Amino acid sequence: MCTANSIAVAVATVVSAALSVQQIQTQKAVTKYQARQMEYQAEQNKKKAEKQRIQGLEEARNKKLQAILRMGDSKTRFAAGNILASSATSLNVNEQHKLNGELEALNTMGNAEDMAENSEFQAEKLYSQAALTSFNSRQQYNMGMIKVASNTTNSFVKQFDS
Repeated sequence: MCTANSIAVAVATVVSAALSVQQIQTQKAVTKYQARQMEYQAEQNKKKAEKQRIQGLEEARNKKLQAILRMGDSKTRFAAGNILASSATSLNVNEQHKLNGELEALNTMGNAEDMAENSEFQAEKLYSQAALTSFNSRQQYNMGMIKVASNTTNSFVKQFDS
């Protein structure tokens, strides 16, 4: 027979279960949002890597242009000093400017590639963290729902066994 006390306990159990389900759903929504934020940040890192590569190429091109300008300046100075452009000194200086420009360009491109690869690594790390967060969220949701069902069932069984 149902007494007022058993009805009150049953209502309290149902309300408690409903609140627990709401809390579980809220936590799931929070972790889903966190996972989406990680994925967004990963996309930003991929875009950053592409920009770093482009910037590196532009800087390398500028380094080569600066070397060409230095070669032109050297030729002008040699001409002003009546030194033939085909002389060994002139050729050595121009070759050195050319090699330095090429080396600076390669270093610039290498540094840009290192930064881009680091950004891509960070992006992949964020994608992995997002996937793990989503997986954990689903697991916690499922375990929480099972716990609510179990607690509710146990409460009703105890109430009606009494």
